[in-house]
Amino acid sequence: MRVLLVEDDPSDAHITRRMLAKAGNGSFELAHVDCLQDAIDILQTSPLEAVLLDLSLPDSPPDQTLQRIVNCGRAAPVIVLTGNDDLGIGNLAVRNGAQDFLVKGDFDGKSLARSIRYSVERHKAQADVDRLARYDQLTGLANRSTLHDRLAQLVAIGKRSTQTFAVHFVDLDYFKSVNDSLGHAAGDDVLRQSAARLKDLLRRSDTVARIGGDEFVVLQTAIADGDQAATLAAKIVDSFRAPFDLGGKEMFVGASVGTAVLADDDATADELLRNADLALYAAKANGRGACRLYDGDADKPAGPGKPAETRILRAVADGQFLFHFQPIVDAASGAVAGLEALFRWQHPVEGAHAADAFELPIESRHLTSSVTEDCIRSVCWSLVRARRCGLGAARAHINLSPGQLRGGAPAIAVASAIEATGLPGDAVVIEITESAMLSELQQALTDLRDLGCAIAIDDFGTGFASLQNLQSFPIDIIKLAPSFVSPLPDDPASREIASSVIALCRRLGMVVICEGVENADQARFLTDAGADLLQGFHVARPMPIDGLLQSIPTGPARRSA
Repeated sequence: MRVLLVEDDPSDAHITRRMLAKAGNGSFELAHVDCLQDAIDILQTSPLEAVLLDLSLPDSPPDQTLQRIVNCGRAAPVIVLTGNDDLGIGNLAVRNGAQDFLVKGDFDGKSLARSIRYSVERHKAQADVDRLARYDQLTGLANRSTLHDRLAQLVAIGKRSTQTFAVHFVDLDYFKSVNDSLGHAAGDDVLRQSAARLKDLLRRSDTVARIGGDEFVVLQTAIADGDQAATLAAKIVDSFRAPFDLGGKEMFVGASVGTAVLADDDATADELLRNADLALYAAKANGRGACRLYDGDADKPAGPGKPAETRILRAVADGQFLFHFQPIVDAASGAVAGLEALFRWQHPVEGAHAADAFELPIESRHLTSSVTEDCIRSVCWSLVRARRCGLGAARAHINLSPGQLRGGAPAIAVASAIEATGLPGDAVVIEITESAMLSELQQALTDLRDLGCAIAIDDFGTGFASLQNLQSFPIDIIKLAPSFVSPLPDDPASREIASSVIALCRRLGMVVICEGVENADQARFLTDAGADLLQGFHVARPMPIDGLLQSIPTGPARRSA
């Protein structure tokens, strides 16, 4: 055990050396200096287990000696040696950072050796406590508390100099899929590997912290401008494109990054984190695996009476969008053949939002890609659960708007979801309205069908679909609108329309689903008319997947939706 003795009295130094040599039986290696500056030089260049410190030195006032040793940059427990038997000096020393104190002439070799060993152990224990308080135990990175301290320091420095710095908010894109498919041990492995990838990209002056879940924050110091910050953000995204090795299995996770640069002398640490957070949500809205520099636009509201884009982005990132599922059953047997996913926004404070409270902001603020991707993946995982619980033939029905179909994003999202879940492509039915039957969207529908998905026209009969569209578009399923079902079976005109549409679609080789079935008479008429499948409150109300799986009978469907 290497011990440094800082003592300017040669006689006291000689006595201390002899006592320690005799009591330690060779277990201590003692180095001796007689002034504070020499002690600091040694502590800054050599690892030491303990320091024996006389407070009265020629180059330092007694009231400053201990603090200078403690603050010199090398952590080592300090035992103060004092010639004054006043306990107040020793107690003050312990309060100011010493591990112990001994009065000269009142200790022998054994008590000195014991004090050193106990001080070292107490120092290690305190270091462990400090580490728990300041560092993430899974990854070894700084935690939220340490991040805030470091960020506050950088803000103060930035206000006094011409240099600036950047805050990068990093969020893993598909981390939940790892936990769902491979378990939490694999998820922990991904987090550790993610921490290593981030550290490999940074300089020693930079800081990376894990602040919870799959969220990381990088502090990039001493940069010239936003371009330098954008370069690092792009490198972070690129580094996460490589697969993770999880016990021989490859898993693609990906990351999105939001960046804020200190550009205002009045900016606070909390404001910088908030701005980086908003930029992250905007990056995810562009399809994930992206980075975005905060520019202030994310704070603008989405319109009178509508939620701001920031609330939509936060809802996407925090998983506030969820689904209720309504069964679709075989008209003849009653077996469950499909589950239609109905979009809900469950705000943690405000409760559930109706669809029209956020549909327009999503479309107009270009959030479509991110929301679509989250929706499809979430629904597919719910279908996996349903099939494991006995609904082996059920298919997931997912509604997509024209805005969601543009750009080819749904086909990419479906391909990713079925690969992640192991579902076949024909397990998914894409429902569109008649207004989506536009020539510009025909290729998007064809791409989905090439994956094995079926295409259904929802609310058929309420729009402007023509027979030509039914022939030219890749349509597999017709869902007769509830407005035609509700008057049944009493209204003669409705009986004729329903019977004719069902007969026509059957001749075209299409499956017919009748929506809005609310009573047994309607179900009986539609079954006799040749409807394949029924959906409505008579069958079941929409409910979360857990409640649905507990309430519905399981069994094979005669004909799938």
